[in-house]
Amino acid sequence: MRFDIETLRLFIFVIEGGSISAASERGNIVVSAVSRRISDLERDAGTPLLHRRSRGVEPTPAGNALYRRAKIVMDHLQQIECEMGQYGDGVRGLVRLSVNLTAMAHYLPKELKSFVNRFPNVQIGLVERLSEQVSRDLLGGDADIGIAAASYIDGSLSERPFRTDRLVLITPADHPLGRRKSVKFAETLDYEHVGMQDGASILALAIQAAKALGRPMRLAIQVTNFEAIRNMVIAGLGIAIIPEIALADRDHSDYAKVRLDEPWAGRQLKLLFKPTAPLPIAAMHLLDHLCTKGGKPEIGPDPME
Repeated sequence: MRFDIETLRLFIFVIEGGSISAASERGNIVVSAVSRRISDLERDAGTPLLHRRSRGVEPTPAGNALYRRAKIVMDHLQQIECEMGQYGDGVRGLVRLSVNLTAMAHYLPKELKSFVNRFPNVQIGLVERLSEQVSRDLLGGDADIGIAAASYIDGSLSERPFRTDRLVLITPADHPLGRRKSVKFAETLDYEHVGMQDGASILALAIQAAKALGRPMRLAIQVTNFEAIRNMVIAGLGIAIIPEIALADRDHSDYAKVRLDEPWAGRQLKLLFKPTAPLPIAAMHLLDHLCTKGGKPEIGPDPME
């Protein structure tokens, strides 16, 4: 079977758009030409690739298989183009990053700024994901580099240290635990917590620790970002476990920050990439750049260590 790159590209457009006309518009080519190319592709494959419906098309099992492979081929071609471009006027290309909230909001902004200053022709495609979703993005070919909590790493991925992300307890200013220098996690289970959304790595760590103690963790409220957690705690709606870096440059007068005396409070964040697919040159440079401070905590030394 002989493949034409332009036909494969149009076939991808058909599947993703759900119709020949959608592919025609996206590919800037007349409908009849798209239809002819798809028919030729089916003839060469020796099997139908599409179910034609009154309101569009759906892939057959063979069409689904070809779509997955075609996406990989087009990704590799894009990588080739990016890598060859570096021989013209410096490293260039698109690096796709899939990272958790802590990395997105607190660790990456300065790092990415210094990187693009060095490599102005490199574009960064950055998306925020729950840690458990980052591995799926990498394995599915939707990201070149990921950052996730160590507890959510798929064993088939390669990893490098990124940061040690210290977790602390925050309480309302007048809370009994707020007068302490440090607390055990078990002591916090007497009170209601404000937590992140289901699937967030910090919440999963806390729930797992509570189960190990044979006690329930009472969640009063769940939110999707650290700023909301802090505001809920200040309002007196509960206590919370949060990365210490999320409190940097914040006024601490309206809440208390207490050391969480647990081994898992030193949460490990890892840089991830897929070992079976060579990274584009631009992604290799970014990976090396992000590794320069690998494993070091962002908030000074722990006074209790």
